[in-house]
Amino acid sequence: MSDLLDKIGHAYGNTSQNKVVDVSLNNWGQIEIKNLTPGSENLDFHLISSDGDFDDLDALRSSGKRVTEYVKSAFVTDRSLSQVKAIQSMYNPNALEVPSVFVTKDNVLANKNTKLSEIFGDKVETLKINASRLDNTGSIKIPNLPIYLDIPILLDVKNSTIKDLKDAIKERFNNEVDVEVESNGRLRIIDNAPNQSPISFALSTLDAKGLEVAGIPTNNASEYQKTYFNKEGAKLESNVAQIAQNGVANGSTQLSEVSRGSLEKSVFNMKLNDVNGSFLEAQMILDNGAFLSLPNGIKIPLYDPTTADVQVSKPNEVTYRQLMDAMSIALNYSNIDPAIYQQISDNPYSKESKEQFIDLLKQAKGNLSVNLNEDGKIMIQDNMHSNTKMQFMLFDKDANDFSQNALHSDKPSLKLNANNALVIDKPSVNFFDQLEGVITSVRKGIYRPDALGDTYSSDMRNLGIQNGITLIDHLSDHIEKMIAKNGAHGKAFENIIRRNEVLKTQVQSIRGETTGTDMAETYNKFSNLTNNYNAVLASTNKINNLSLTKYL
Repeated sequence: MSDLLDKIGHAYGNTSQNKVVDVSLNNWGQIEIKNLTPGSENLDFHLISSDGDFDDLDALRSSGKRVTEYVKSAFVTDRSLSQVKAIQSMYNPNALEVPSVFVTKDNVLANKNTKLSEIFGDKVETLKINASRLDNTGSIKIPNLPIYLDIPILLDVKNSTIKDLKDAIKERFNNEVDVEVESNGRLRIIDNAPNQSPISFALSTLDAKGLEVAGIPTNNASEYQKTYFNKEGAKLESNVAQIAQNGVANGSTQLSEVSRGSLEKSVFNMKLNDVNGSFLEAQMILDNGAFLSLPNGIKIPLYDPTTADVQVSKPNEVTYRQLMDAMSIALNYSNIDPAIYQQISDNPYSKESKEQFIDLLKQAKGNLSVNLNEDGKIMIQDNMHSNTKMQFMLFDKDANDFSQNALHSDKPSLKLNANNALVIDKPSVNFFDQLEGVITSVRKGIYRPDALGDTYSSDMRNLGIQNGITLIDHLSDHIEKMIAKNGAHGKAFENIIRRNEVLKTQVQSIRGETTGTDMAETYNKFSNLTNNYNAVLASTNKINNLSLTKYL
């Protein structure tokens, strides 16, 4: 285990001379990663392991090899698999589990009445089931058939339910198996005839032409980037905060500031249901400019509406506002005349093209809004429906590439929503939201993450009471620091007031010395001056009256 922890630390940049993160195992067997850079909130982590070695994750998921997951979230995942093979349970050798999650596109756990069309992709017309029992020689033996042939069962997806799927599997195995959709969303087949040879099971999705087509959901725990935003009423919200070097990203922040590297030649795929519920695949291409690629070969230049320049932004100068503009256009796709898209695409780098681009944004903003919230997470608000029909995911085109070249290239990327490890503590504080999360843990009796076992629910990402205690300690420290800070400010104010009082007294004293008057003293002084003046006048008058005649 220590080797794994060291390997994780090395992936973050730990060396023998310098530690960037501290990686440890807590008392509950959970991996904890602590960022040693003060004030940093850029940690992100996801881990899976397998007994198969593949360069492509979807190939691994379809191979029938065991995949062990360490992070689980109740996110709707991409329907990117065309085939899955059931895997023997680690705890029951007579049980098979299908490594996919059977939840609807609205993130509701499937039950026996759920239509298959609500689970599988929109292009899927037929579900092909390969179910067989091997004989002692290893040959495929199909129950109820005289020959050893693996003849598949075909189910019409639009007119079949989970119950039909379960009944078809039971019938194939002569009712010697039990079939259930477990609380974790996985299809489980239990062989009730263990003395016979083992069973095998596989699912494939076919289009209208009978060709294999991607339509099976990936397992929510093994998926990382390719997850849809969380939906709450009329709002979609991502779960990955966009953090730049100097703080939370805003509309003017460049994507390259958050990715911490060049995004030149990067391509980001978008899969979404627009504001009317229509499914759409699009791309944001950052190569010799920045473009939004839409169906039918449409390529919309991503202009900067805040400038008069008609040139397209360079890949490393694209801002979050431009990314959100591209998302707005894609999410409003079915409300616009296709001819408008074609005109913008055919006439790039022109004043007319930019004006039409700005018009697209104005029309989109009437139906929806896309913004960054105070935590740096992207929010999509439906202005037309109280319960939005929209869904959205964005992921790197090479998200599934784990080849040696991809591992060594360490290419910067962009993540908006991810099945990542839980963040227990971080430098920034959203006091009331975090406290509400702790209260929810107590009310639901969730002691720690994964305390509910394999149950698929929104509480899979609940921090639990265990981590809530740590969080409250942090909030308490934060409050104490704020109290200390306020106390320091209070003392500073008291000192300032005291200095002002002293200064006021000194000023009044100086003013009194320079302009102050003692009325009694002044009156007495001026009275004496008046008497003296009158005496002088009297003496002068007598002298003036003296003459020789009067003398004689």
